[in-house]
Amino acid sequence: MGAALALQFLRQSPHASQVAGLILDSPMLDLVATMNHQITNGRLPRALIASLSFLIHWRFGLDMNALNSLAASSELSTPILIIHGAEDRDIPCSLSEDLARARPDLVTFERFEGAAHVRSWNTDRHRYEAAVAKFLQSCHGDRSD
Repeated sequence: MGAALALQFLRQSPHASQVAGLILDSPMLDLVATMNHQITNGRLPRALIASLSFLIHWRFGLDMNALNSLAASSELSTPILIIHGAEDRDIPCSLSEDLARARPDLVTFERFEGAAHVRSWNTDRHRYEAAVAKFLQSCHGDRSD
């Protein structure tokens, strides 16, 4: 949920312009799509989505579709590095690929073959660290301060 919160901040905060770049590792970019992925993989019962959607809306007044950063990608203006393992069973890598395709002007995408959820660094530490260093350098170079 960290990515969802960070992306909400970038979309809604008056302080978002102070963020030079955002690095996301295996981000949950669409809650409903992620839950459907869990259902397809037999990890969650289908009835859970409707129940959770109702409870979350009733308790917090939140529409789960509001946590769909893909649908709101046009609202983003901050450079983003997404690192995602191709074998992620928790959050589909395809969602990260979709955001990268939707916003090639902002999103740098690194897909790590053979990596599970948040295991890209463990799969190829040097490539991971090189991607982060290169991204941070590009963000620092874009800043005027």
